[in-house]
Amino acid sequence: MNASSESPHHSDCEARLIVENMPGFAWSAGQDGKLRYLNQRFLEFTGQTLEDFNRAEGVASFGRTEVLHPEDVAATVKAASHSVATGDPYVIEHRVRRFDGTYRWFRASALRILDARSREIGWYGVDIDIDDQKRAEEALQKSEQGVACTRTGPCSTTRGSPWSS
Repeated sequence: MNASSESPHHSDCEARLIVENMPGFAWSAGQDGKLRYLNQRFLEFTGQTLEDFNRAEGVASFGRTEVLHPEDVAATVKAASHSVATGDPYVIEHRVRRFDGTYRWFRASALRILDARSREIGWYGVDIDIDDQKRAEEALQKSEQGVACTRTGPCSTTRGSPWSS
């Protein structure tokens, strides 16, 4: 059965199954950046409800400020505010706090969707867990720094260093 011959109900069910079972967080927001929908995976990860996310008023942040790492809040609010104001795509990497207090890195991205008359419908986004990738990049960088130190000589000028003369 192809998509064009499926009933609207079947298509809606299929879309819902995809969104709820994808290996990431799916969400939508209104023109103002206020969240309208979060998939169950997002709610379970954070231990929050949609209402919890929308408590932050006056900030176009796609509702994330309460679960972001404190160091990532300003950049996320800036990116979201810019996108809401301009319609530019929203793309940011930030750490999201899991229900148990553990932070994981995510790449969040969203597009503003317009209807046939170019009126804004809202924002539709997805967050993908990139924590393993970030940790691998960090480990590689540390490893490369260690190799560079052994090739170029002492990396520390501290008195008593095994490389000091």
